[in-house]
Amino acid sequence: MLGFDGGGTKTDCVLMDESGVILARSRSGPSNPMRIVPGSAVAALKRAGEEALEAAAVAAERVAGVVAGLAGVGDFNVREEMRSQLQTLFSGAQVAVCTDMDLTLESAGEGPLVVIIAGTGSAVMGVDASGKIERSGGHGILDGDPGSATAIGRDAIKRALHQRDRTQKDSELGKRILTGLQVSSWEQVRPRMRDSADDILTRVFPIVVDAAAAGDLEAREILHSATEFLSTLFEYVMDRLDLRAKRFRIVKAGGAMGRSEFFDVPLEQALCRLAPHAAIESLTAAPAEAAAHLALKLTAVPRAAGNHHERG
Repeated sequence: MLGFDGGGTKTDCVLMDESGVILARSRSGPSNPMRIVPGSAVAALKRAGEEALEAAAVAAERVAGVVAGLAGVGDFNVREEMRSQLQTLFSGAQVAVCTDMDLTLESAGEGPLVVIIAGTGSAVMGVDASGKIERSGGHGILDGDPGSATAIGRDAIKRALHQRDRTQKDSELGKRILTGLQVSSWEQVRPRMRDSADDILTRVFPIVVDAAAAGDLEAREILHSATEFLSTLFEYVMDRLDLRAKRFRIVKAGGAMGRSEFFDVPLEQALCRLAPHAAIESLTAAPAEAAAHLALKLTAVPRAAGNHHERG
């Protein structure tokens, strides 16, 4: 079984046998078909899958099931196109494609719970005890994914440029960004933003984190503003699921989490204020593993004793 977790900056892959044993893991580039050319997204999936299969010495034709949780496939036609491409790559397998939000929710376990995702993109998704699902955010380029690493990077660059326009000098944060991107002027950043905005913006995110840790007040304000967006999305989902006065889990996920106290602390403070009965935790199960488990369910292949490494 192959499970994929694909987003705007990377694609994780897990190869699993019929008994649930992980045979190999791999990683490749981005596979969000709304942020990069769909052909490049398929190529990233292909590369990650091939690396996992090669590491475990499993032939592609032995793959029985494939599930890919991908950012950017909320539209049915885009999702179906990606499914069709994966079916071509793994012609003998049963193939399913879902959104990365669906995959993260699956990874989080049983409801009631609300998952807050802050990585390359951002979204909040929840499920109540009856199985009702609600979500907010996850609009990608339509709204800039406020609260995400890319949005934080964009906000930092915007503020730095405004500072330069106003004073004709770079702020301390602006200087840090230029140094971190290994350029000497903003004119050098512009073409790189045009060609690979997500890559540049996600590289700016840790620069903001480091600046905040060093005492930069503007960097701290940028991170705090991001948490306000996320807590607002969380409140929308919580109230639509009628969870405010109930006990439930809040699960934090995504690469922006756990990187800075100036992001994590204000976010948790806002969540505790909005949902005083909720328990806050971080996602422990890798989404790609959840995808592989879904592939196992998809095929429902009987376990073959003593033959775990012959089919994945």
